[in-house]
Amino acid sequence: MLLGQYTFTLLHQCNLNASCLALGAQVKARQGVISSLALHNGVWDVNDGLLTADRVFLATGSHPRDDQLYPDLTTVPLDDALIPSKLSGALCCLSSTVCLTQEKQVIQDGLVRNHHASLLNLCSRVYRSSHSAILVLMNLSEMKNGPKVVNLYRSPLKYAKFLSDGTIILDNTGLKTLRIAARGLAADWAREKLESGELERRGKLRRINTTKQDPTQALKKCSKLVTAVGFERNTLPEITVDGKQLQSIQHDKQTGTIIPDKLYGFGIAFPEEVTDPEYGHKELNVGLWKFMRFARKVIQSQ
Repeated sequence: MLLGQYTFTLLHQCNLNASCLALGAQVKARQGVISSLALHNGVWDVNDGLLTADRVFLATGSHPRDDQLYPDLTTVPLDDALIPSKLSGALCCLSSTVCLTQEKQVIQDGLVRNHHASLLNLCSRVYRSSHSAILVLMNLSEMKNGPKVVNLYRSPLKYAKFLSDGTIILDNTGLKTLRIAARGLAADWAREKLESGELERRGKLRRINTTKQDPTQALKKCSKLVTAVGFERNTLPEITVDGKQLQSIQHDKQTGTIIPDKLYGFGIAFPEEVTDPEYGHKELNVGLWKFMRFARKVIQSQ
């Protein structure tokens, strides 16, 4: 059984290969809410008798993390800040400043954390060094009569590097030259508009390295906050094994295994861990195609 954020999929009479994931004739999808998973005698009981399954694959998703670091500021949800029309609506009556904080990526228990904050004056504060933060900055800078931006950061932006053999250095943590519809390339925009100092010269942006300068005075000018500190798992159903509830759900970042041969996790809530080929550091392999590839690899190995 594949348990997703909004649907659960039953895999019937199937060898759990790629054809199952294609939602073919052997797959049934049902929409519902799973509140409990209980493993007893090697069989999963779903929602106290609603269904039974031999194996469960969790693909339950995640949501933007909100650390409530500045509770006095009104928060603009990250999902809204990524959509120009919604962001404009949230800031339509304001003409002030936005703060963006950028900090290095931190990984904790199924949590993808790219600490970056952006504060609007109104301050909109957006955390992240990856595409979300850059897209929010793009949206803010392109708003007609939009607010000024204060960019709070602790480490420089990283850029992915494409090698001739197809290898991508800093694949998961670096900005890429991905085209955002007709709006240009994210990495190029960051270099040309953000790091070149162009927005600062035009008076639309102020960048503050918080390891060297106290941002307190800048924060006093802010009234709105956008946080982009990464994502955390959506709430999982209660999971018990032989009557004992699992308190901490951890997965093997190489195989997706939570309970061998019985419970697996995929997607942004349970990402694969890979090693950067040039720098050697560990990073989470995040992206829709990467999630699909990881799930297919694990399922085909069963």
